[in-house]
Amino acid sequence: MNERMSDATANTTNTNTAEKSSDDVKSSDNGTDSSSSAAQNFSVLGPDYVAAGKLALKLAVEEAQRSFQQGRIPIAGALVERLSNGELKVVAVGHNGRIPPTQKTTTSSSKSGDADSTNVIGYPSDHGETACIRAIPTFADVNWANAVFATTLSPCIMCTRSLVHLHTLGLQRLVIAESTSYPGCSGVLKDLGMAIVELANEAAIVAMASFARTYPWDWAADIGMIPPLLEKGMFMSLSRLFVVGDPV
Repeated sequence: MNERMSDATANTTNTNTAEKSSDDVKSSDNGTDSSSSAAQNFSVLGPDYVAAGKLALKLAVEEAQRSFQQGRIPIAGALVERLSNGELKVVAVGHNGRIPPTQKTTTSSSKSGDADSTNVIGYPSDHGETACIRAIPTFADVNWANAVFATTLSPCIMCTRSLVHLHTLGLQRLVIAESTSYPGCSGVLKDLGMAIVELANEAAIVAMASFARTYPWDWAADIGMIPPLLEKGMFMSLSRLFVVGDPV
């Protein structure tokens, strides 16, 4: 299986533009999430950052859905900054790109296009959060204290450590769409005192469940587990199919 660099881009918008975009994804503050985490709403981010948190979540979930439609792992991240005038700036969006899309995509005008459509190799570490982080144009241009990062799935230890680094730059606010599919390591970020909104977003949960059921070996590899048996004497190891006993 070839792998491919993730889709990731940067874009700028404002609150009015965001409100006119596609329908909002389900989120806990309107009671559509079913888990007990729904009791915690976006207010934990602070009144000035509720809109930024909701927009970041919306962008991340939409990006994950786009990834899923391409036959790729439906995990994504988004970074939104609240500017001094109250407008919202979309700093970066990216999705898991370890698996190449079923069809080649381009990026000339698409917000979710491939960062490099000629790259069909990808990175084993190209998770949703890291893809978003790689898409940030210039770290120094981000006012991290006024930014909100959203991820569609509770971050693994690698992505958690990446977010820890952003915290050292000033990031204080995080939205996690769901942790049902994978518990992740959000506790590390809580210990830092970050304001974290933890949801049970239905769209994110359904997409992950569908992907894990359809491609169990890819999902196992993505979270660092031993891939499940496919057939007797055969298993999938990251990007190649081996026959047990044959020389590698």
